[in-house]
Order: sequence, then structure tokens, then C-alpha cells
Amino acid sequence: MGSAARHSYGRLLGATMFLTLAASMLATSRTTSTKIIQTRRKVILDHDGGIDDFIALMLLLSHQQRIELLAVVVMEADSVGSVAVNTTSKLLHLFGAGHVPVAYSSLKCLNPFPDKWRWDAAKVDTLPQLNRWNPTELRAMRAKLVQQPGEEYLADLLMQQTEPVTLVMTGPLTNLAYALQKHGEAVAAKIEEVWWMGGALRVPGNVYERHTTGEIPTDGSAEWNAFCDPDAMRVVWASTVRLVVTPLDATNQVPITPDHVYSYGPQADMPFSLLAGTMYSTVLSYNASSFHLYYAWDALDAACMLSAGQVVPDRVSEQYMLPCWVEEGLATEVVLRGESQGAILLLNNSSTTGSTGGTAEGEVQDGKRSAHGCSGTDNGADGDDAEVEVSSGAKACAGGSRSRVKRIAAVTRVQQEDFYRFVLESFKQ
Repeated sequence: MGSAARHSYGRLLGATMFLTLAASMLATSRTTSTKIIQTRRKVILDHDGGIDDFIALMLLLSHQQRIELLAVVVMEADSVGSVAVNTTSKLLHLFGAGHVPVAYSSLKCLNPFPDKWRWDAAKVDTLPQLNRWNPTELRAMRAKLVQQPGEEYLADLLMQQTEPVTLVMTGPLTNLAYALQKHGEAVAAKIEEVWWMGGALRVPGNVYERHTTGEIPTDGSAEWNAFCDPDAMRVVWASTVRLVVTPLDATNQVPITPDHVYSYGPQADMPFSLLAGTMYSTVLSYNASSFHLYYAWDALDAACMLSAGQVVPDRVSEQYMLPCWVEEGLATEVVLRGESQGAILLLNNSSTTGSTGGTAEGEVQDGKRSAHGCSGTDNGADGDDAEVEVSSGAKACAGGSRSRVKRIAAVTRVQQEDFYRFVLESFKQ
């Protein structure tokens, strides 16, 4: 495992210097921000209960000067949902955000996560730091959980907003797809942008047959949040919602190493650091027993959202921002069936010059091109063929059906040491 090259960034002494840095980065084909946010972002977190999901939630809670967390929706995907909901509620109360509503989605994955992974949430729920309340207090906390199904609650909450909100999604896109199918463009207009940890663009996926039930053939080109519900991706790809993806291309650059976990020790007298270090210590056995490392998948998604275009200062951002390189205007399709289901296909005419996102209608054969020499998709397109990048190993023709073309933004590069520092500084409280 090679370590990322160290790259130092000057201290940002306020908003003016940050904007200067952002402007210089925007001059390249990689950007660190896409839109300047001058007020607190209104944020909804939609997660699926893995250990990295809880770290992402903690990152959001550690920056409440910069965001207003409106609600948390939990889906049973990479977790046992009832346990993940319980843990989420306790985390919010521990860090002074017990007023934030928690809703539990009734929707399930089409392609389930492995049972062994799904019980990871229990490792967090049983930690002493999250069990400081007596039975009466715990019952009162559970009584405050939203009674409405999470997907319904998310759809209704979005429709109630008077200004667009940001969705941070660290599990499948299932609940968002439900809202879009129920309310269409009316709900899309309520969303500023979606930051989604999912997919793989120019690298292999992380879904392998040994992890599935054996009934679902897979070629290893898809990422788990995408593979879990390709049909939800089809709905989102057909919408005008601005989508910023944090794919494996970026998360592969931020493995959770023993050195990173050790670094929480000197600040373990601080509640955020103690809990984060304890949670991350549980995944080191995963590193030792598995061919694949544990990465900061969802934490990176939250961290990049927190750093994108923000000029509202807080304790961390007054000193520096986390540079997340974002490619804009990438024309993509999703494989919906077959061995590559959930794989994101990157079309060869993708641009990095700052698209506003949304669908690519009018630019790529009305958003209906076939891929890699295949003709005829599930949307009935007759357009000419478009080449795709298939470095991820996706079999673009497998199963035949693909989504509409959508132009997305994607985080493609981050410096490992910058990310580690951002998280450690965020958790110094």
C-alpha cells in the first residue's frame, strides 16, 4: 500500500484567501468547488448504517457552524436497519443534536449487502460511549423517532422546503428515487445538489461474486451502493438533479491505516476523537482478514461537501480547506442489468470544463446513446454508437439495458494527508 504524496497548503486566513485559492484551481481542468455558498447549507443526510456512515454523520455534526442538519434518513443496506437507526439517534443525542429527526426507510436493496457486513452497525451501537443513558432515557429517545416511513418523510420534507437543500447520500439512491418518482421535477427543484458516495469511473468496482449470495452474477465493475439498487440510479439519471459523485476513484486514495487510527490517541480526551478512533479501530481487523482495505468512503463524501464552495468560516475552515478535485460535466450512463449492473459508463466525449450538471439532452443524442458498440437500449434509442471508457472492466452490452445519459460532477482526486488532517482537526472537540 503506497502512501499518497504529501502536499502542503498554506493556511487560509479567512474567506478572501480561500477565494483566491479556489480561483487558481478553477483555472485548471480540476476544481475544488463549483458554487460559492455564503450561508449555512441546509443538509439532509441519507445513510445506510455502516461504520463509515457514522463517521460521515459525525463530520457533519462537527461543522454545525457551516451546515444546518435538517434530518437523517436511514436505509437498511450496509446494516441491520433497526440497529443503525438506534445508533444514529444515540450519536445525535451524544453530540447535542437530539432535536434532529431520524426516519427509517421501509425500502430495501434489490441486491443485498453481505450479512457479515450488515452487522457492523452493532459494533458501534454497543460501544460504552453510546450507552450512557438509563433505560427510561433510551425509551424517550426511541419515542422521538419519526413514525412515517423514511422514504415518505424525505419526499415530504423536501417538498416543504422554501429554498433548495443539499442531500448527502452515503448509501444507495433508493429514497431519492422514490421522492423523484412521487413528485417529479417539483421535488428536483427543491434540491441544490446531491453528494453521493457511489460508483466507479476509471477504476474497478468492489462487488465480487464471493460477496454476493451467489445468485447474482457480477463482473466486479460496480460499486456496492450502485449495485445495491441500479433501478434507483436509472430514476436519478433521468432527472435534472445536480449530482456530485464521490466514486471509488477518490475513496481508494484514503485507506484507513493503523497510523491514522493511532493519531486519534493524543486527542482522545475529546469526545469526537475518542469515538471516531474507537470506531475506526474496529475496521483494522477487516484490513488484516480481507484482501481489500477499509476506506473512508462516506467520510470523504461528507468532507468534500463541507469544503466545496464554502466561505462561511468555522474553527477548522479559518485555517484551511480540504482540496477535493472535482471534474465537471462528465457524460455517463448506468448499466441496469446483467453482470455489470450498477456500473457507471464514462462516455468518451465527457468534458471537465464546468458543466452545470443535469441531463445531457441535446448534447449526446438527446441523452439516449448506446455504449461501446451496442445498439438499442431500454429507452428505445436509435442514435449512433458512442465509445465509453471501460477501464473498470464493465461489460457495457451485458444485459442490454442502460440508463439515459446524465452529466455529473465527480470527485476524482484528494491528497491522503490533507484528508486525514481535515478529519482530525474536525474532531478536536
